[in-house]
Amino acid sequence: MSIHDVRKLGREYCQTDGSAHYVKIRETNGIDAIEIAMANGIFEDFAITNMVKYALRFKYTRKLDDLKKISDYSHILAGVELQKQGREVVEQVDLKDDETQKYCANCRYVNYSADVEPCDSCSKGSNLQHRPEVTD
Repeated sequence: MSIHDVRKLGREYCQTDGSAHYVKIRETNGIDAIEIAMANGIFEDFAITNMVKYALRFKYTRKLDDLKKISDYSHILAGVELQKQGREVVEQVDLKDDETQKYCANCRYVNYSADVEPCDSCSKGSNLQHRPEVTD
């Protein structure tokens, strides 16, 4: 199995809207710990601490849900950081091995639909460049 295949498998497994008990809290208009950390400006430390906790726990328990929790915290943290930078949500597109991504040379916004300036994200007149898919 290629790195592309195992990444896709892991990504599909780790998609989550949070643990069921947190979803229930939000559905009943409650406030969960993440929202408290965000409201008090400490979410970054909260998220990183929890990601480390779940990574260390996975090493011993081998529970895949621990990896799902790491992914969830990572996604939320990335969203918080993108929001601070004034960035919009970028839809992710799975690329085949022979496809390339188009991205703005100025802000690195991945722009799949346009070959013209300005960039949809930063609105600056930067040239769109092409790069092959980056693999880990």
